Amino acid sequence: MMPTYETYIIDTIENTDLHLYLYRSSLSETKGNVLYLHGGGLVYGSARDMPASYIEQITAAGYNFLALEYPLAPEVKLDTIFTSVKSGIHWFAANATIKLGLDHSDYILFGRSAGAYLAVNAALRTDQKPQALWLFYGYHTLREATFQVPSRHYLQFPRVDERLVKQLIKSHPLADGPKETRYALYIHYRQTGKWIADLVPAGNKPITYSLTKADLETLPPTFLAASTNDPDVPYRLSKTMAAAIPDALLETIESDEHDFDRTTTETIGKAVYAKALSWLAERL
Repeated sequence: MMPTYETYIIDTIENTDLHLYLYRSSLSETKGNVLYLHGGGLVYGSARDMPASYIEQITAAGYNFLALEYPLAPEVKLDTIFTSVKSGIHWFAANATIKLGLDHSDYILFGRSAGAYLAVNAALRTDQKPQALWLFYGYHTLREATFQVPSRHYLQFPRVDERLVKQLIKSHPLADGPKETRYALYIHYRQTGKWIADLVPAGNKPITYSLTKADLETLPPTFLAASTNDPDVPYRLSKTMAAAIPDALLETIESDEHDFDRTTTETIGKAVYAKALSWLAERL
């Protein structure tokens, strides 16, 4: 059973509403706010994809959990997604105390996979800086070679036909892309090596949407978690971020799962979230 949440419209893009979902801590005195950006390769996924046990773990520790929607590619390009995330954070900061009734607008920015990529970029670009980052199996660059060529991992999957891809791509922005349907679009991109090319606006290059070592050195305290044999996002990208960010801790999981916390909710997953919360308590 999912915890109860409140829904707020934070933006509208071409008649598509973007929402914030607020799961309140039950504690009378809260410690802070965790803003969450979901994964899904930027082409699928939902802001409400977080397993209930993790939300309960975070809210029981005294943090409000707020999930932000953003528009999905390829219906919009990466510049629009960046702008939307930045706007969502601004909406939160402007409305945290009066509209949402929270104690303050300080926040921890949390992203999983593509959400972690959006989180590091938002931390660099927004005026409302996060107190800390949680980056789970994420990346900071689109220049990664394995992102731009056919993936050996995804070539093991049944081939996704171009005709299906055309059916999946809509004529209007989407804020929620069910994995049951949109995952096929991501598989197609990774099978063909066209993923990055279809994310980046025409005339732009991946470097424009990638963080440098100097950029990483400006980020706030960061807790990272990733699997050593991640078949989707190379583990070394988390190692690179952890080495460059001044105050960073990398939790290494011996696994061949990309999103290890999806399949090991009651074991490894809960233990990692407990470590992330303990780390946070030491930093704030």
